[in-house]
Amino acid sequence: MEYSVEVPINVFGILKPTGCKFLRIDSRLPMKDLYQLILEDCDRQKPALILSVYGGAKYSTMTERLEKEFVRGLIHAATMADAWILTAGIDNGISKLVGEGISHYRLLQEYPNKVKCIGMTMWGTINEDTRLELKSVSSGFPTPLCKQQIPDNTQEYKETIERNHTHCTLFDSGRLNEYLGDSQRHEFVIEACKDTDNDHICFGVTIIVEGGFGSLEVLENDIKEKRPIVLIQGSGRLADALAMLIEQTSNSDRNQYRNQSEKEIEEALDRFFPSVPYSDIGSQTKKIQTILKEENRYLLHVFSMNRDKNIVNTIFKAIFTNVTKMKNKNEPSEQEQRRNREDELIELAFEWNYLDGALPILQARQDEMLKIQNEIKIQQNISSKNRSTFIEYFLTAGFDPLTLVKKDYISNYQKFISKLYANTYKEMNTSHKSRIETLFGRLPLKSIRELNYKLNKFVGSFIESIYSFEDDSFKNRIKIDLSNHVCTCCGSHTHVKDDFELQVISKIIKYDQINNKLMKYRMLRDLFLWSVFMDMPEMAKVLLLHVRFRICAALIASAVFKRYSKSSQTVYLKHKFLAQSLEFETYAAIFIDKCYEYNEKRACELLLRQIPLFGNVTCMQ
Repeated sequence: MEYSVEVPINVFGILKPTGCKFLRIDSRLPMKDLYQLILEDCDRQKPALILSVYGGAKYSTMTERLEKEFVRGLIHAATMADAWILTAGIDNGISKLVGEGISHYRLLQEYPNKVKCIGMTMWGTINEDTRLELKSVSSGFPTPLCKQQIPDNTQEYKETIERNHTHCTLFDSGRLNEYLGDSQRHEFVIEACKDTDNDHICFGVTIIVEGGFGSLEVLENDIKEKRPIVLIQGSGRLADALAMLIEQTSNSDRNQYRNQSEKEIEEALDRFFPSVPYSDIGSQTKKIQTILKEENRYLLHVFSMNRDKNIVNTIFKAIFTNVTKMKNKNEPSEQEQRRNREDELIELAFEWNYLDGALPILQARQDEMLKIQNEIKIQQNISSKNRSTFIEYFLTAGFDPLTLVKKDYISNYQKFISKLYANTYKEMNTSHKSRIETLFGRLPLKSIRELNYKLNKFVGSFIESIYSFEDDSFKNRIKIDLSNHVCTCCGSHTHVKDDFELQVISKIIKYDQINNKLMKYRMLRDLFLWSVFMDMPEMAKVLLLHVRFRICAALIASAVFKRYSKSSQTVYLKHKFLAQSLEFETYAAIFIDKCYEYNEKRACELLLRQIPLFGNVTCMQ
């Protein structure tokens, strides 16, 4: 620019009480520099996903149910995939909806810094009062210049920034009343996806909510860069118009398409933009025709509340469809390369807890699944990261959990169980860690025999030790009971010799060589107890269907959650654990009822018999 001069960056700071970090920069600044600046502020934690949420929502027709599902799904996807959310950053429309949703999420879930939400707008878009406030908060801005700089009679936009965003970038072009185009957002996403150092992968997805003709620039840039797009059906105007056109020109399975005519596009726009002059509609028809070309359809996905499971699945499906399509185009079909590509997709599906993305590959490999080391590695990670849907699939398909332990499992079994508890705790979010540390105790376990102490504490003194025979001696039983139920000063359970554990497990293996199924039952039992102690009820429900003596298992889970409820310090957690306890108690009652219908005498015997797998406890106890 001929008449521009360099000035220092002097409008930056943090808005209280929300903690929104703002920065005014030159609109010509390379987006690589901005990306690196924000990355530094995020402690170099690179995003795995960039969610660009654009549109309007000023004229939105979203129902309250759709609005809640959209916000919940967006934040869930962002937290699951370590995503950054990009918006227009102003305090109305979709930017406001996203910002307020994040604010509620922080309060309810106790994740103050989990969701990174970046607003991008123009310095000239916000009103003078907001500009003065940002200048006064900035420590580097000269105090004499903190005054109104435009006449009172100057017409300007009345926008202000949305303060629940974690970052707000204000691009200054030296003009007033100017809205930001899409070039900055487009280039920022490109820079984030280009950052592949240390094998990092980042995907970009754009979500259109409502929106006017200005949103077509966003769509054009995404189509050009081959980025997937999700349209929120039912949000109004452009999103609904495009969603209707896509469904009109697709078959029922949405895998065959045809190009739409100009007349069809004009009719759709006339329906959803009734107040826009016909001349303006005509000028947008060509743009929409290009966006909806048959070769671009794999990039366009429609989320419908009446059809789709949730918005998270739609976002991840859009990414997987795009990745699969691009890989098919770019790579030859050699078996080894195809296998490597499938492995990448499986790992991605696991990281995002998206079973549907991996299901076609896993089903194709089912015959050789027990031989695949990659699946074994994934199964171990699935356990520690609470991926219950994947666990259910593997167990139903016949996966032997003993495969998780190395061949020399006499010495590795107790290490595997101890590491499982430690790794699960490590993967938990802040609030989950806090309640487990309060209710279960500190992790990692000093010894696997500590679990005997936990069972005695949460289930009752009548349950015998299941991880070592030594603890069943009269003297040790008295010590454990005193420690749990009388005074904590008798806690001899913390002083454990690991060598003895190995001897015990060695004896178990020796006795079980005749029937290896018994060891598999012990493994499933230990995985079930782990899921209960670590407060993962969905995982526990999956494992309950595969563990032996499930009536007893369900009652143990109910007892543990009931004790968790009594020990909880908030009303929310007390009710949460009570509900979980009742749920498992109900499962046990249903199992007993079914047994009683089949044979009354046997059902009574089931309640009274001792169960060696669970420390010779009875269901009645």
